[in-house]
Amino acid sequence: MIGSIQNFNPRVDSWILYQAQLEQYFEINDIKDTEASKKRVAALISLIGQDTYKILRDLCTPKAPKDKTYEELCNHLKKHFSPTTCVFRERLEFYDAKQLEEETVNDWHVRIHNLSTNCDFGADLGNVLKDKFVCGMRKGPIRDRLCEEKPSKSLENLLEIALARETTIKADKEINLVRKERWNPEFSGNANNTSGVLEGRRNGNNPRRWSCKACGAAHTGNQRCKYATYKCNSCHKVGHLAKVCRSRATQNAIEAEEDFEEAQIFNLDFQVEEPMKLQSNWDVTSTGRLY
Repeated sequence: MIGSIQNFNPRVDSWILYQAQLEQYFEINDIKDTEASKKRVAALISLIGQDTYKILRDLCTPKAPKDKTYEELCNHLKKHFSPTTCVFRERLEFYDAKQLEEETVNDWHVRIHNLSTNCDFGADLGNVLKDKFVCGMRKGPIRDRLCEEKPSKSLENLLEIALARETTIKADKEINLVRKERWNPEFSGNANNTSGVLEGRRNGNNPRRWSCKACGAAHTGNQRCKYATYKCNSCHKVGHLAKVCRSRATQNAIEAEEDFEEAQIFNLDFQVEEPMKLQSNWDVTSTGRLY
């Protein structure tokens, strides 16, 4: 026997899908019913498992399942495990579907096919799927590209165009990311980070050299600074040396301003263009005291 097929699990399996797999199993192994023997009936009873067979036996009462035809057995199981669905409810879910933000073109294409399974579109299925594929796609360059095509395009052609546009967009993003990291990296850390990633700005003289916020020296490319894990002796934070500490620079500025104010108070420096004349009404008594 070629291939294998597991027992039908009513809790998780769909009978419609299971029957399709079962018939392909019969086809590849050349299992057919004849007037002398019912090979497909025997294979069905053997493969569906004990739990499903109990249900099938109850559905076939008063006859035994082996006395039924293959088609009759499949109809019993389909009615039991695949109850009738509301077509308009299924179509409502189909038409309300929209491509998700992170959903790829392939995933969107598969999802609308799955949603259309019980919609009973009949001969219009191809056109309905084509309209839904384009109209339900999220806004962006891929949908804009598909809107340039004629309605006569098949769904397969539209899928190829969408996949090609999606691949191009993805490639452009990767190239731009590499360029950004190579020529104009924007590091997410700060001077107090612990990741060891350099933070800086591009040097105008050499675009490959960067001013490190951890030690103050110039580095090249994506070089990692060993001082990014050091503890600052000034602010006691990890990620930089004291000589480039921002907290220290701020404190020094405050202290310098305070020293300047004190100098203005205690060190008066008058610049007088003309001599100053002092007038006094003091009187000197015989005792030599001033009054």
